[in-house]
Amino acid sequence: MWSTHAMPTTLEAAIRMIDPLQAEHAALKQQLAALMEQLAQTQQAQAKSRPTVKATVPKREPKRRHKRAPQPNRGRKRQEPTRVESHALDAGPDCGRTFGGGRVARTRPVIDLPPPAPVAVADHQVIERDGSHCAAWQRPTLDLTGQVLGQGRIGVRIAGLIAWVSLVLRLPLLRLRYVHQLTISVGAIAELRHPVRRALQPQMDALTAQACASPIRHGDETG
Repeated sequence: MWSTHAMPTTLEAAIRMIDPLQAEHAALKQQLAALMEQLAQTQQAQAKSRPTVKATVPKREPKRRHKRAPQPNRGRKRQEPTRVESHALDAGPDCGRTFGGGRVARTRPVIDLPPPAPVAVADHQVIERDGSHCAAWQRPTLDLTGQVLGQGRIGVRIAGLIAWVSLVLRLPLLRLRYVHQLTISVGAIAELRHPVRRALQPQMDALTAQACASPIRHGDETG
């Protein structure tokens, strides 16, 4: 237990310590306020003396708009008609009166493919004539160079069409029998590609030599 004689001494000492602490607290508070005011004045002075620096933004060059080609901007060129079909009324639908003459009110072009024409079969007849003074019948030498390949009967246009459709378009050979009402067997179509190959072999050799002599080559992995 505490002694009754010590309590007043301790309380008095504590009371005597409060006053200096309060005075010291007031002085520190006043000093802090002065420092805060001084800091605010310093910041204002620095803000006024500091030069204004704007952020440097790189200037972007305006993108140049590419002009469109003049060709797509133009209207579609009107093609010359290969034939003209006129449409007119012969009589009035209400009065029944017969019409005559007239003028073109409007036109409407229709572009289409003509119906496929049948093949043309040319029969080259070699005429021999009596040469009594030569003691023999005379006939010309038939030269169909540029019209047929070899001794065949299929012309170069049909041979080129068959080679293109079968090798480039990869269509079945059976369907080629009905091109322009042409009656030809599958075997004849397959056999026709050989003279086409032989005729185009010089061009193929020239392209091969050009590719081999080229300093840059690109491989094609497609089949």
